[in-house]
Amino acid sequence: MDRKQDGKYDYSGAWTATSVSAFYGRTKLTSISVGIFKWIPTWDGKRLRKTAVVHRVRGPVAAETRIKSEAERICDLLDARDVTDLRNVDEVMGRKTTTVK
Repeated sequence: MDRKQDGKYDYSGAWTATSVSAFYGRTKLTSISVGIFKWIPTWDGKRLRKTAVVHRVRGPVAAETRIKSEAERICDLLDARDVTDLRNVDEVMGRKTTTVK
């Protein structure tokens, strides 16, 4: 599913196990995280840009698939609840970070 739509939540994680392995030649990290953000229009309204990260999902490198699944679930939850004020994400989630074990 393409999440890059105005007002939709999405996640990004530059330092996943795959990217670290490609960058260093082997995995050096013990944990990874993905940040959840919202797509909003740029000032000219022609493109979309990311907001600051509003929630983070983290866990061990071995749980990369579960971390991404949890991030997808949280994005779906935030989209369904129509959380338009980014300051309210903490109230919906009850915390700033979700840890996957």
